[in-house]
Amino acid sequence: MAKSNKTGRKEGEDRHVRIHYWLMESDAWKSLQPTARAVLIQIYAGYNGQNNGTIGLSSRAVANLVNIGRNAADNALRELQVRGFIKATVKGHFDFKGVKR
Repeated sequence: MAKSNKTGRKEGEDRHVRIHYWLMESDAWKSLQPTARAVLIQIYAGYNGQNNGTIGLSSRAVANLVNIGRNAADNALRELQVRGFIKATVKGHFDFKGVKR
């Protein structure tokens, strides 16, 4: 069980993901497909309080986390970008330069 510190806050409390009610009532949230909502929750889970803008998540990683196919993951990430929930800071790429087989 977590103990309170001097300020009354719990120490060692489990991390959690918060989705505000106002967000769930927004037209943008309501327009999301369930897969995109699941992906957004996983993105929120990757936030540690200091890494906004640096959460690295590929479509392959999304597919594994949410247990969906890569095409569905790509579609969900694209939908989240179009609706303004996420913004890609670095476009991912796959390249074979320097790879020896």
